[in-house]
Formats: sequence, structure tokens, C-alpha cells
Amino acid sequence: MLDLILDKAGNKGTGSWSSQTAMQLGFPATMINDAVYARYVSSFKQQRQNLDNQLFKQRNNTKKVSLSSLKEAYQFARTINHIQGFALMQQASDEYNWDLNFSEISRIWTNGCIIRSALMEQLVDYFKVKSNLFEHPIIWKQLNETATSTQEILTLGLQNQTATPVFSSAYQYWLGMTIGTLSANLIQAQRNYFGSHTYKRVDKDWKESFHTNW
Repeated sequence: MLDLILDKAGNKGTGSWSSQTAMQLGFPATMINDAVYARYVSSFKQQRQNLDNQLFKQRNNTKKVSLSSLKEAYQFARTINHIQGFALMQQASDEYNWDLNFSEISRIWTNGCIIRSALMEQLVDYFKVKSNLFEHPIIWKQLNETATSTQEILTLGLQNQTATPVFSSAYQYWLGMTIGTLSANLIQAQRNYFGSHTYKRVDKDWKESFHTNW
């Protein structure tokens, strides 16, 4: 049945509204963004078909996808998605003084909501322990245990020239959030060079700003 359904996904705007709100709050809701963009890409069916017919593809089908790895990669991605979603709401709560109770919100969402799940039921108790899901020991353990399977699925996707944007988004967010030093120092140096936006220094008080005559 699935193979008979046209691969053009519709949308009614809720995803783009969430992305816009995240942008306004300066929060990296990367998975929502990429999920929205994946729908948009799917809408260009005729163009995709034309380009597909022109492109020579050499797919590596020697290694099959492990269903257990796919399941773990999905668990990894959906956990990251929940982390981002609740963190976005936390940022909005701080910005607008909403004082949101995420344990209670999770409980409400277990009753008939489209995102109800066993994970959502667990979050009711998790949020009573930690407000940041990254800091909850069970969540942290699950992410560490399923990260390798996510790598495997991403590698297979690249080898088979198959787009996996939301899996990739989840894993890139995980990498970005779990490394102490990013390449953003180069970004800030460029901002200073082109727009004199100044920069902080790792060897100075972070309250101080510096400028270089490049």
C-alpha cells in the first residue's frame, strides 16, 4: 500500500509556524526545520523525477539495513526531537514568563494527542527529576547507546544515495551539543572582519569585547 502512495507530502503550516517561532527565539529547532524542508522538497515531484532520470546512480546494495539499527536510530532521532521541542518551549516560557510545567504538559499529551507515546508517558516522571532532558541519566544513557546505530543508518543512506535529512539533523545536533569547542570562532572572526561585530577571547573575561584591525 505504501508504494502506491504518491511521494508528495502536504503541509498545513504548523511545522513552519514552529520553525518561525524557533528562529525568533534564536533556538536551534533543527529537526523541525529539516522535517518541514523535506516536505517542501517532496512537492517538486516532476523536477525530482526528471533529475533522477538524468543522474547515473551507483548504489551500494551489498549491505542491507538492519531493522534493529533502524529502530535504534529512530529512537535516537525522536528523543533528540523531544529534547529540542521541550527546550524550545522552555525558551519561550522564559522569554514570555509562561512558567510552563512540562511534567503536566507531558501528562496532558498522553491523552489523545497526536504525539502521545510510551516515551511521552515516561517524560511525565522524567520532568519531575530534571527540567533539561539532556541532563536526565536515562535519556543520556539511551542517546549514547543508540548513537552508533544512527551513524550506521546515515552511512548506508549516503552509500545508497538516499536522503535522510532528519536523521542527519538529529545526529548533527547531538555532535554540536556534545563538543566543547566548535568552529564558531571562525564565524565570529569573519563577523568582526566584515562588520566589526567584535569577539570574546578564551583567555580573557567573557564580559570583555575585542576588535582586530584585520
